[in-house]
Amino acid sequence: MKFFKIALKISAALFLLAVLACIALYFVVFKMLPARDPDGLFNRNTILGVLSGETRVYYRDGDKVVGTFFDVNHRIYVPYGEIPVNIVNALVAAEDAHYWQHHGFDPAGFARAMFNNIRMGSLRQGGSSLTQQAVKNIFGREETSVKTKWQELLNALRMEKRFTKEEILEFYLNQFHVSGTGKGVAIAARYFFNKELKDLTLAECAFIAGSVKGPFNYDPFIQRDAAHREKALERGRARLEYVLRRMVEEKYITQAQADAALATPLEFHHGNFRFDVSTTLTRLGDKLDSDFYRNLFEDKDIGDWRKAQLQIVTNLDADYQEAAAR
Repeated sequence: MKFFKIALKISAALFLLAVLACIALYFVVFKMLPARDPDGLFNRNTILGVLSGETRVYYRDGDKVVGTFFDVNHRIYVPYGEIPVNIVNALVAAEDAHYWQHHGFDPAGFARAMFNNIRMGSLRQGGSSLTQQAVKNIFGREETSVKTKWQELLNALRMEKRFTKEEILEFYLNQFHVSGTGKGVAIAARYFFNKELKDLTLAECAFIAGSVKGPFNYDPFIQRDAAHREKALERGRARLEYVLRRMVEEKYITQAQADAALATPLEFHHGNFRFDVSTTLTRLGDKLDSDFYRNLFEDKDIGDWRKAQLQIVTNLDADYQEAAAR
């Protein structure tokens, strides 16, 4: 009996130490470390520097595009308020249902993903929150390891501490890869459907939101033959059905709205977001690099004008220009 009491006291002491250790670990990981920003990365100017868009040149009608200037990626940066609510809701429903409740890490979602991986016998689900995915997309990931996943978790917690949920979704939806050098939701609308964001249907919004992790799987324009194109369309249809089902389950839309969205097959229209270099763009670039415009841009607090999302309207007439080219 005496031995039993001693063992019970030791077990109670160890349990208490374990609880205290867990509390201390939680405080360090979720409170102390996220409060630090050792590399100065988590401010809006730094992130927008990574996610900056392209400067577009228009004909004199202000509508038809002559071409674009950009740094590395084609991107039309879109503020959160101009992103269709159906894209936001579809993304959250399909990728991170608890996004609006958690603080960068979703323990329930992570546990569910690990359970499904064990059940399926393969690593198919990562359990990352949208915030973690945003961090990975913005700052990149050189390798998949425990160290990098740990760093992504810390950075996700840091991002949640400094930005609103809406800002994080804004960053995410302007950064995901679409095709080639194209990134972001506005490019996806142009590439897949040749539309502006505001003109997308519910089904088109759900398709784009469902494609953010691997657009090449559903891209009908890059397949090498008709059979592979048909498979891509089938995968896209299945993904669309899944996203709409999740939107119904999360009460973002009704079942009747989902059924109506699925009643008509998606119509893909390949829109061009890349423009060839032309004499006009070359001369215009030289002009904008001149001392006059450099000083003007400095006065307006514009850094690299090529990715400052300027809208430049020329005095060129699109019809006359095309006729002269012919």
